[in-house]
Amino acid sequence: MLLIVSLAMCGVSLAEGYSIRLRWHTNLRTGPGLTHTVNEVAPPGAILRVIGARENWLQIDRNGKALWMADWVGFTRLDDAQSEAEPVGNCCFLNWRCAGDGDWTRGYYAYRDQLCAHPGFVVEGAATFVAQVRAALDRLQARAPQWYAYADSGLDKIKQVAESYGTGVWVHLRTFNVTPRHASAGEEWLASIIVHDACHVRQFEAGQLYYGLDAERACVQIQLEALALINPGDSFQFGLPVVLANIDDPAYQWWH
Repeated sequence: MLLIVSLAMCGVSLAEGYSIRLRWHTNLRTGPGLTHTVNEVAPPGAILRVIGARENWLQIDRNGKALWMADWVGFTRLDDAQSEAEPVGNCCFLNWRCAGDGDWTRGYYAYRDQLCAHPGFVVEGAATFVAQVRAALDRLQARAPQWYAYADSGLDKIKQVAESYGTGVWVHLRTFNVTPRHASAGEEWLASIIVHDACHVRQFEAGQLYYGLDAERACVQIQLEALALINPGDSFQFGLPVVLANIDDPAYQWWH
């Protein structure tokens, strides 16, 4: 009774508890908001018990400690019976590009959640915009299927925005906002920046720094690896090799 009164006073809504399985690395915070300290980064596949909610935040019982996670991150709601062990498999054996322990872990739990087939991108915008994005995705899937899978596992939505808004990614919502100018820049370039911004989402969900010099350096390198397959035979590759070689120079740091 005291617990219910205390939580009600803090504005936490309670319902019957339920379990969830995380799809990605997820920050567990000391309070319901991005300004609160990250107490722990829970790994993909972790099963957590939800004990309350406040606005867009879920309260989690983590080994007897009440922590908070955003409700917009990837997770699957479970019945109690689903918390038991399931058959072992890994999407890395199917159509995922995996490099390192983190990717193999995600591949294992994605297989368990039947996500290996990749559900595909939601594309929102005018008819011309949608056609341009779909053409770029088709080229990416045909020429670099491993990078298509990489992007698909990092982005849920590609959305048209005004030129004044600018192209960029909402890592928390797994949404890539693209202006008409960038959508019209050609299938190869558009496909490559889709891979690039999926990289930032994956950095964020792995608990890594997803902005700044080191994050951009890593994502440009990935973008170039994808371009080598999307746009073979072109050593210029939209000038990205020069950008990467000089990325420590503020003159090449476009994100400022």
